[in-house]
Amino acid sequence: GNALTLNGESVAMQSLVQMQVGQDSYLYCSDADSGTLDVFRVGPDGSLATVETDAGSASVAGIARADIGAAQYLVMTDADGQHVLSFRVGADGTLTESGSCGADQGLGVAGINTMEHVSLADGHYVVVAARDSSSISVLRMEVDGTLSPVDRYYRRSEHAVPACDIA
Repeated sequence: GNALTLNGESVAMQSLVQMQVGQDSYLYCSDADSGTLDVFRVGPDGSLATVETDAGSASVAGIARADIGAAQYLVMTDADGQHVLSFRVGADGTLTESGSCGADQGLGVAGINTMEHVSLADGHYVVVAARDSSSISVLRMEVDGTLSPVDRYYRRSEHAVPACDIA
């Protein structure tokens, strides 16, 4: 991971995402030690100012950026690696929860270790790789930030095999 020094303290980061919102730049990072999400506004001189957000208390393992039209989202996995959440980024850098997907919604994964937002002709998706379940899952992300599982593949042998067709 990377280290960020703020007020004389060094913070180990697990994931880092930068977003431009209007004229301001924001930095979102998950703390590798505590699992919290830290949000900073980046000043014109490179200085960092803490931004208070409700998502800061979430236990976070990884984060990714998703742009859908004019809306910007921060997509994150929780510390247990079994849920994906989306947060809409406000004009002031704050986050508002928009969607979540876990076992109750049909996302059967364990140990999510990476994810990426993908825009295709038919919509927006979050592709999730989970090490403990040896799986790749695809979630559809709607314009309002809601998430729903559409497909999943897992590795049983030398080749990836469809686990189920959820859609």
